Amino acid sequence: MKQSIENNELFSKKNPFKVPDGYFENFNLILMQNIENQSQNIQKVTFWHSWKHKVAVAASIAIFAVFSFSLYYIIIKNQPVNSNIAVVADTADAELSFVDENQIVDAIIITTPELKVEGEDIIDYLINDNVDINLIAEAY
Repeated sequence: MKQSIENNELFSKKNPFKVPDGYFENFNLILMQNIENQSQNIQKVTFWHSWKHKVAVAASIAIFAVFSFSLYYIIIKNQPVNSNIAVVADTADAELSFVDENQIVDAIIITTPELKVEGEDIIDYLINDNVDINLIAEAY
């Protein structure tokens, strides 16, 4: 009970704010004066002022690109050429010059078993590959 009385005192419907005397009588005059003062204080925006930040960003990106390209070019240009690649290529060509292509083809033919695929094997493969049974029946 005591708490509800305290809450009523805290949240009473009395408005603690008051409007100054004569506020609405001079409101229109004060408002018009403020509007005139603001319109006189507006500054014209120049082209440079509006584009200054955009030009700065574009210039920084261009400088970064030139710097990155220059650094990359300097690093690549100062690296020695790896001559081991040429030696390996020459060695591979020399070793392959002794191999007969016919021997390679014969070796492939001999080692590759001949596969016989029959109808039932094809059907089993298609069923395992989740092909619709109706489609398989139409094809055979």
